[in-house]
Amino acid sequence: MRLRFSHVALTALVAAPAWSLQVSVPDSTTKLDIGVLMQNRAEMNASENAAGKEFDVNRGKTAVADPIDFYGRRARLSIKLERNSWTGFIMFSADNTDPTSTGGNRNPKLLYLWAQNKLTSQGLTHTFTAGLDKAHAQPSFDDPSTQHLFPTTRATTLYPVPTSAYGVRYQMGAKNFEVSADVQNTHNAERATVTEAEGLFYAGRVVFAPVGSLPKRTESYVGEPGKSLAIGIDGTFDPEEIMLDPAGNGTSKTTDDTVSAAHITFGADLLAHYGPVTAIVDARFQNFVRPTNTIQSQVITGQIGYAIPTGSLVVEPAVRFAIIDKDVDNTDADKKLLNYSSSANSEHGNSGYEGDIGVNLYFRKHANKVQIAFSRWESENSDAFANILRVQHQLNF
Repeated sequence: MRLRFSHVALTALVAAPAWSLQVSVPDSTTKLDIGVLMQNRAEMNASENAAGKEFDVNRGKTAVADPIDFYGRRARLSIKLERNSWTGFIMFSADNTDPTSTGGNRNPKLLYLWAQNKLTSQGLTHTFTAGLDKAHAQPSFDDPSTQHLFPTTRATTLYPVPTSAYGVRYQMGAKNFEVSADVQNTHNAERATVTEAEGLFYAGRVVFAPVGSLPKRTESYVGEPGKSLAIGIDGTFDPEEIMLDPAGNGTSKTTDDTVSAAHITFGADLLAHYGPVTAIVDARFQNFVRPTNTIQSQVITGQIGYAIPTGSLVVEPAVRFAIIDKDVDNTDADKKLLNYSSSANSEHGNSGYEGDIGVNLYFRKHANKVQIAFSRWESENSDAFANILRVQHQLNF
């Protein structure tokens, strides 16, 4: 069937606080949902680099920080169409807008574009997905960004580097378990001098509930009654053609200096819900395998929130910790003294220890909430540190 809207009607529907349109036809029901996500953030930081000089986390360099930085963390518009066993989804995003200066990163881009078919047979659900999507692994990235316990993601999003790519996925699930497999284009950018095949990205995941049914994925149940436990393991493989400098003198490289490398990651996670408590513990390990050596990295995080209803408002205090080691064997990165980061708006620091304490104010669960969090990062091998205060408001409808 065909759905048509005038420009005025479409504008009014997009501006509505929450809506969906269901159209009935003789043999099916078609449902159209339009979603809007707005996350606006204010950030303050007082930090020092390894030499004891002022460091601006927002710009990722040695500099005096502004008293406060305002920017848009996420701005997204999505459309989902469901008919019988089929689902289509498209999302546009403009994330990290005006991060360091007015007018920066405001251009929207295509983030997701996929079609999905779900079939049920003999108690098992088989789901086939094709298109532009994130892999169904690395739950710290795969979990809904609208339902984070803190303004920032968990540090386990560092490995592998979070991204969306074109590919296919198969999932098989039952009441208490699910297995999935993804095949996508490589997540590494093509190098102009490479003439070999780029390869493909592979991911696999298994998650199960020891007792009861698999719970929905979220970092906070906002005090919903009930209890559940989910345990998951996953792995990814991402090849990359890299350039070597045989002479070690920084001279120009040629196609003859191209060698094959690979990012191989493994992860395990636990999601627990018991009434007002939501807790997550997860860990990720990456091997960047090169002909010359292997760089091992690991991140371990744990977080817990306790939701307290107070009339129409739910207040949820939360704490989180992270251990970040980007070079376990000190082969490369840890040989030099490290600052928080060299990237602007980085949500997590280099190798070191990170702790967060915060509170969430839910006016309408995750549809309308304010998050306030203080983060402290300390370097693994120097006196560098970062103190960051973030306040973020989210509207999601």
